[in-house]
Amino acid sequence: MVAPIAWFPIPGRFAPPATVPAQEAIAGLTVLHPRSFYLPKIGRPLNPWLFGRSLQKPLADLRRTFPFDVIFVNWAYPDACGVAQIARVPFVVSISGSDANWYLTMRVRRRQILTMLGQAHAITVRSQALKDLLVSQAIPPEKIHVLYNGVDTHWFTPIPKTEARRQFNVPPQSPVLLYVGRLSPEKGVADLLQALAILRHEHKIPARLLVLGDGPQREALWQHAVELDIRAHIHWAGWKKPDEVPPYLSAADLLCLPSHMEGVPNAALEAFACGLPVVATKVGGTPEVVTEDTGVLTEPHNPQAFATALSFALQARWNPQLIRQHAAKFDWNVNATRLHKILQSASAA
Repeated sequence: MVAPIAWFPIPGRFAPPATVPAQEAIAGLTVLHPRSFYLPKIGRPLNPWLFGRSLQKPLADLRRTFPFDVIFVNWAYPDACGVAQIARVPFVVSISGSDANWYLTMRVRRRQILTMLGQAHAITVRSQALKDLLVSQAIPPEKIHVLYNGVDTHWFTPIPKTEARRQFNVPPQSPVLLYVGRLSPEKGVADLLQALAILRHEHKIPARLLVLGDGPQREALWQHAVELDIRAHIHWAGWKKPDEVPPYLSAADLLCLPSHMEGVPNAALEAFACGLPVVATKVGGTPEVVTEDTGVLTEPHNPQAFATALSFALQARWNPQLIRQHAAKFDWNVNATRLHKILQSASAA
């Protein structure tokens, strides 16, 4: 496995973390971390070329000892665009969400991404919505394979709600909302804070919110909560490792996903595995996984509508067992088998 680290020679916000080693073992796999020179700001159009040139020697060295015959690359830009320029074997690219939804709206990146997709042997996407988007850009549909994210239902499993709430000092009868994700504009967390204020002040529902995650909007969101007079009803738990998330899912009544754009959110699948219903916006592939038995969908950019959906969902009678059965449809083993066949086809090309 090769996981490049973006490298910029001047210390500061664009410099990479110095603690990442050149090579390490993760879950029994050898992971190489070659440094990939990149340019921030106005230099970004050159980053696919720089990415490819930075990987050229490490991949050639690797192939001498490990003669791979196909490359599977995650993320379209600059990663796959760079690999396309240097690949000496077929490659398969995985499109996750923003690398198509957002980057295809940018003129230069769009041209580079579409050129790369034309060169790829196959493309995997996280949702039918992403496939439809690529087909609208004249990518042949037979080249695109929908592979939904998966969830480990043995890892993400519920514990008794009273036990989970005791861990976080949450009152047993209090309505609890949970957000898990990055604190950045496209995730719509500011809309969620407004919806919480509406829920408390207009719907008179004394809900509180647990926030798991970090990101560039953190301080602005803290200030927004103060302005909305809901600061005392929010617990900012920060970023958590995956094995720390299940107790929060068990403590909550609803998972909230107010995104403005999405692929298929892992957090929704993890919530389902814990029997937790989801209130989410109708964006990206989210409507493909949130059903009427597992949650409520509403329009993005609309805190009032999100608050109404929260109110409805808090008062609805959900079947946790049915929700967990829905999660079982998103099995990693099934996905792995399908991906293996795609890679086999590419290696034989």
